[in-house]
Amino acid sequence: MPTKRILLVVTVLAVVSLACGITNPLQGLLGGGGGSSNLWADVPRMDGLDDSSQAMPFAMRMFLQFVVGQALSDAGGGDMDIITFTTTRTAADVQAFYSADRMHFEDWDTENDTNCFNGSEQGLDGLVCVFSKQEGTGEALLLIVASPGDNDQTNVYFVRVQGNE
Repeated sequence: MPTKRILLVVTVLAVVSLACGITNPLQGLLGGGGGSSNLWADVPRMDGLDDSSQAMPFAMRMFLQFVVGQALSDAGGGDMDIITFTTTRTAADVQAFYSADRMHFEDWDTENDTNCFNGSEQGLDGLVCVFSKQEGTGEALLLIVASPGDNDQTNVYFVRVQGNE
């Protein structure tokens, strides 16, 4: 899977989607991306994350399905799973918790502590963290997206992409 190219495209468009806050009334019909309430064994759960039925914004989900679908078709197939939480903590707290050191301890690849991109530097609300790792015969990609929600809540989306090759 051409990880570097995918990471760059997904990161840029995820931040743009956060800024737009685009939703759609058809979202429920097309799958909201709530997923399970349990994170994967190699992804630590930050204190204060509450299970949520909040769906990933429609535009972000459709974009991810398109980009990930293209990447997975190049990689011989695979899966994408999305798990959603809310928290009263800020995106900065999420970034601090999912540090390069913590994720490296869980065997995720980290690159010079630049795995997280804060949208505020571009005048946008939200945060995207990207990690990858080799697993068996395939590569795994983890996106952690934190965006402002309702009532001083932060929506936190975990997206895991697992390639077969």
